[in-house]
Amino acid sequence: MLMLASFAIVIGAVLGLRFKVLVLLPAILFAALALVAGRMVYPGAVSSLVTAVVYVTVGLQVGYLLGGVAGRAILFQSEVDRATQPSWHAPKGRL
Repeated sequence: MLMLASFAIVIGAVLGLRFKVLVLLPAILFAALALVAGRMVYPGAVSSLVTAVVYVTVGLQVGYLLGGVAGRAILFQSEVDRATQPSWHAPKGRL
């Protein structure tokens, strides 16, 4: 289960860097369908399937949040670096 949740966090982070929040709905539905299909191949308890779907759902959401925050932080830092670099051109206008 830990590996499944970790994979979901990484996928969520990638989605958070690139897409808006509405992408989580199809991602969660696709993951749930994949887990149900896997459970049909390897039968087991229904409670473990529900637990796996919950782990994947939470993992995707946490990863999306972390990816979105990381993307905004990198963007903010690059803008700060660009604003603090000295300009090689003389300022326009009066001195």
